[in-house]
Amino acid sequence: MPKTLQFIDTHPNLETGKSYTIKEYAHHTGLHLKFLYNRLSKETHVTNDHITKRPSGPKPKASVVNRLENQIERISDAWLRKTL
Repeated sequence: MPKTLQFIDTHPNLETGKSYTIKEYAHHTGLHLKFLYNRLSKETHVTNDHITKRPSGPKPKASVVNRLENQIERISDAWLRKTL
């Protein structure tokens, strides 16, 4: 018998308080089964946060720390970055 998870939020295709399998969540939300299985396998209940796909755009760049301490290192860095 497949594991069922209780839904405790509001969604147009899901009923609050009712238990669904991960396959049923995939069918009702339009998300991939494997995506939901990875996200819900350790959960005891499901909310909208679990069944909403997060944006997958470009991630913010990490801040770059300038480790070049003096002018000679900066000039050397500029020359080494030039294409041949």
